[in-house]
Amino acid sequence: MAGTWKALNTQPSFNASTMLLLTDGSVMVHQDATNQWHRWTPDPFDPMGDYANGRWTTLATMPNLPPDTKSGTTNAPLYYASAVLNDGRVFVAGGEDNGSIAVRGPGGAGNNAQLLSAQIYDPVVDAWTAITTFPNGWTQIGDAPCCVLQDGRILLGNSSTTTGTQSTPTIYDPVAGTWIPTGAKNDLPAEETWTLLPNGTVLTVECTSPPNVERFGATGWTADAPTVINGVAFTLPWPPPVGGNEIGPAILLPGGSVFAIGGGATTLLYTPPPPPQLNVPPVTTGSWSLGPILQSAAGAALFGADTPACLLPNGLVLCCATSVIIGTGAANSVYFFEYNPATNTLTAAPAPPNAGNTLFSSRMLLVPSGQVLFANGTQDIEIYTPAPGIVGSARPAIEAAPSRVVPGFSYRLNGTGFNGVSQAVSFGDDATSATNYPIVRLNHLASGHVRYGRTFDHSTMGVATGETPVETTVEIPWEMESGAIQLIVIANGIGSNVAEVEVVQVRSLRHWMVANGKTVTAPLLPQLPASGVSLNALLPA
Repeated sequence: MAGTWKALNTQPSFNASTMLLLTDGSVMVHQDATNQWHRWTPDPFDPMGDYANGRWTTLATMPNLPPDTKSGTTNAPLYYASAVLNDGRVFVAGGEDNGSIAVRGPGGAGNNAQLLSAQIYDPVVDAWTAITTFPNGWTQIGDAPCCVLQDGRILLGNSSTTTGTQSTPTIYDPVAGTWIPTGAKNDLPAEETWTLLPNGTVLTVECTSPPNVERFGATGWTADAPTVINGVAFTLPWPPPVGGNEIGPAILLPGGSVFAIGGGATTLLYTPPPPPQLNVPPVTTGSWSLGPILQSAAGAALFGADTPACLLPNGLVLCCATSVIIGTGAANSVYFFEYNPATNTLTAAPAPPNAGNTLFSSRMLLVPSGQVLFANGTQDIEIYTPAPGIVGSARPAIEAAPSRVVPGFSYRLNGTGFNGVSQAVSFGDDATSATNYPIVRLNHLASGHVRYGRTFDHSTMGVATGETPVETTVEIPWEMESGAIQLIVIANGIGSNVAEVEVVQVRSLRHWMVANGKTVTAPLLPQLPASGVSLNALLPA
């Protein structure tokens, strides 16, 4: 059974584009082709936590670019790399075109600005910081692919069509503020889709050299099995001149395989190599098998180039396709599907009212409620509620949490599966909105209010971590009412077991300390650590 669509109850007053899930449960939304971002905060008074209800606030504008005679100083990217970092900050880099779509040339050619820019947004203080140094030889980033690695660093490509150092991918360390070369790659990274695998490597199908495939890991870029099945080569990128080597999304599935959508009607499944075993020769490459064909009910072949996809909590994948390849200007229709890994089939799903007749400007985002937000460059965001059900192996588990907390202070949580089994959201080089990090939901039992604590300093940014112990830190919001709450860790829309926690307000903490034998020798507030410091020692379980 397919899910259902409905509109946000308060629609944006701007054209909504890329959406990113902040670690406090709110959604950061880019105003299409401008330097402006906005935040959608879910309504805490909705006891169901439905993301259709909430409010908009406007965030700080991105920093200006260095003077540039071609694109000006206003930093207004159209398509670019983006990621939420281990500490909850947001990384944004590059940009294909700069400025309003309205000023793009005939046929959507754009002003052809390939921006060399990068910046980090801190949602705690609502401020951007420009990154002012770039990898040696780089002259542009443009619409670059990117992926946050297990250790929290960012693997970044660029849109350059020139071989050499100018197009070699690099790693950005957001803690040290440095760029680290990755070593040579077999082809250009432009237009590629990068997918993080459970072993920490990053899978990509080469867009300029199909059917070749690469993975990035600790030793750099290495060749993987090409997209060849039973001696037949399948080309996932749609070749130029019409498609420009465009490709579709690639989603890591709960079972460990990757569902890869091509620029045309072809979809394929990648199975990674098995883990090393004692006294068994190692297998270093994966394998490919056929997925279902993207086609209309009448059997017409469709195109998956530059479309989003999202892994749903029930294990299905919401995806879409068009009847005409992008950029041709012909009349177009859009189609939505749910992919079922168990049966390797596509089933038609309803299209949202804002789908229009193009999908290259569309974006999906999985939110903690298990719903999917869909934007398409208009003042209309629709929300998809999938059919019930979750993948049991994808459920996070809390193993240690404080029994008492104070609003405004932070606490360490321990458990398993906090990052989910997948990055969950995929598009390609034009937009990256992965959600493989923990979100903490706080249900107040007496009032029914639902709030989210800001998480940061996750022990890993990997996926499908299984039974490996993981940790994160959560800050309890100042607005949290006193009394009993249920603390739940959410990964890719799937909630953990419940930790029963008591919220103690600062005004009553001194009385609690006295009642529990604590020595109070001075006014309480000077004894409290600064915000962001753990109170676990002060409030023992």
